Amino acid sequence: MIGFLITVVELIVILGFMIFIHEMGHFVASLLLGIPIEEFGFGYPPKIKTLFTWRGTEFTLNAIPFGGFVRPRGEDDPDVEGGIEQAAPWKRLIVLVSGAIMNLLMAVIVFGALFMQTGVVGDLLDGVLINSVTAGSPAAAAGFEGGDVISTLDGIAVNDYLLISGMIDERVDQEIAFEILRGDEILNLAATPELSADNDPQLGIIITPNYEIIQPNFFQAAGYGGKAVWNMVRMTFQIPVMLIKGEITADEARVSGPVGIGQMLGQAREVDIIEQASGESDLFFANTLWFIGAIAAGLGFANLLPLPALDGGRIVFVLFEMIFRRRIPKRFEATVHAVGFFLLIGVSVFIGLNDIFNPINLPMP
Repeated sequence: MIGFLITVVELIVILGFMIFIHEMGHFVASLLLGIPIEEFGFGYPPKIKTLFTWRGTEFTLNAIPFGGFVRPRGEDDPDVEGGIEQAAPWKRLIVLVSGAIMNLLMAVIVFGALFMQTGVVGDLLDGVLINSVTAGSPAAAAGFEGGDVISTLDGIAVNDYLLISGMIDERVDQEIAFEILRGDEILNLAATPELSADNDPQLGIIITPNYEIIQPNFFQAAGYGGKAVWNMVRMTFQIPVMLIKGEITADEARVSGPVGIGQMLGQAREVDIIEQASGESDLFFANTLWFIGAIAAGLGFANLLPLPALDGGRIVFVLFEMIFRRRIPKRFEATVHAVGFFLLIGVSVFIGLNDIFNPINLPMP
């Protein structure tokens, strides 16, 4: 129960902060383009109090402590002098996209911070890397450590981790000689695979190909973070095609709401806690950071989708005006957004119920 409450609080804080960052993007863009902002609300109404006023903007504290909002002058009213609806279409377009851009930039920063911790995979090197060693296993008893590189097995050079796995399966109760690289030191160790409680051959090591790990600086990490965000966006477009081809299942392609996001957030944090407690990882909540970056990228991308009531839906109307030099009547646009809003609420309820009755299991990177 305590873990559930912690996850709920974390989810509220994370999503609230991302919504706040989103609205900050609209706020900054509006001011830079000369569009007055009448109110910047912390949380959602009803209003509790006005905190202060700056450059004509009333900063308010609201009762629902989740995210925030901005209210530009003349919102949804083209008759207000100097309001956003009287601004040039290109200005309104910039204001609309600025929120999503802030979310995407936040994702770049989060992924960049993660890459500065983990490093970035470079060229494939000789040998096979031991990622971790199970406590109490034959490998642990023989002196193997996480980070060791297996260079030879029974005197034979190895670069294929599948070859080592096959040898362990075949050599139960038979000693295997390993040459190990530990930093600049060469060690000769011997260990004997044994059967687990499930009668599976085991030595107690987790092995992977031995890739060079590059430690990027801040700017390099930001570049890698940008690539990670782009790959996520690109994958979003590829998912429908992969689903049709049968490359992924419908459950893997499902859309999740706040309930599902909370489930995955809790799983990511739990994995981080277990890995740190067991000594498998000394990274600072790497899985949780990866997931937070994914949420930020997803929110930024979703807000640009051409759906009514979202920024993307409003962008469609502005683009129509810019292309055809003709503005769609505001009443019609407001009706479209109102209908779209109720449809989105209905879809969100359906997604939430699906997340409750069919919980999500997060695949960790």
